[in-house]
Parts: sequence; C-alpha cells; structure tokens
Amino acid sequence: MGTGRYAIDKDKVKRLALENGLSIAKMCEEAGITVSVIYQNKTHYPSSIKRIADVLGVSIMEIVKE
Repeated sequence: MGTGRYAIDKDKVKRLALENGLSIAKMCEEAGITVSVIYQNKTHYPSSIKRIADVLGVSIMEIVKE
C-alpha cells in the first residue's frame, strides 16, 4: 500500500465491528478516530485505516475499497 489516500469499505467495517462485538462508536474509540471517519464519503491515509484494521484484527487491504 502506497502513501495515497484510500476509501474505506464502510459496510465491511461495520460488519466486522459487529462480529467482534463492537459498536461503531466503540471501535472508533479504540482506534483513536472519530466516528465521522466511517460515515463520511472521504478517503483516508493508510495510518488511519491501519488503526481501524488493528482493532478489527484484519489487514488494511481487507477494509479498503478496490
């Protein structure tokens, strides 16, 4: 993964959070990001996406849109 910005697969992130027993708010809190990161239609730096992936126990590539 390069240094560009990437879109998060919001549906997959929400599903993975629920599978891990986390609300979106709790997942974001644990990742140190705001809930708006999940709900806004913006792209994000790999560092933000990595924090989400780490909380969910998946790789970055599993939660970005192709």
